[in-house]
Amino acid sequence: MLSLAEEACETAARSPHVIGICTVDQEGRFLVSLPVAIYTEQMPRPKKPRYCRRFGGFNLFKPAGIPLSQTEIVEIGLDELEAIALCDFEGLHQEQAAEAMDVSRGTVQRLLQQGRRQVADAIIHGKALAIQESEHVHIRPPGRGKGRGRRRGAEVDRPE
Repeated sequence: MLSLAEEACETAARSPHVIGICTVDQEGRFLVSLPVAIYTEQMPRPKKPRYCRRFGGFNLFKPAGIPLSQTEIVEIGLDELEAIALCDFEGLHQEQAAEAMDVSRGTVQRLLQQGRRQVADAIIHGKALAIQESEHVHIRPPGRGKGRGRRRGAEVDRPE
């Protein structure tokens, strides 16, 4: 029967995500320098903030004539809705939408794909659509850009 220290050392030797060291003393006993932490799952990195405009409309849409209690609800994130609004409604390219939201173009592409799928699911299957805010979504004040000065190549009116 293995001691608790021997068990910890054997488990640590098999795991690629270990903090701590197992050693053997002069008498053959296993010693564990504390703390020994074994991570089976790595934490994902935090999501980068996504900047969206305030959504002034309703936060829930449902099919007419069906009570909400009898309707399944599909949730769409405010960032997904913002990507759809920028690309599909305002006609911006994904690169321009990414710049406006301060994320990568790949992120905008994923947001569009997820958002469009959820909107289509709600419409095709007669489900309610709820708009949800998230911790990583920040509301940008109206009429404000990213606050990084004027854009390159923009013409400036200079006094003569």
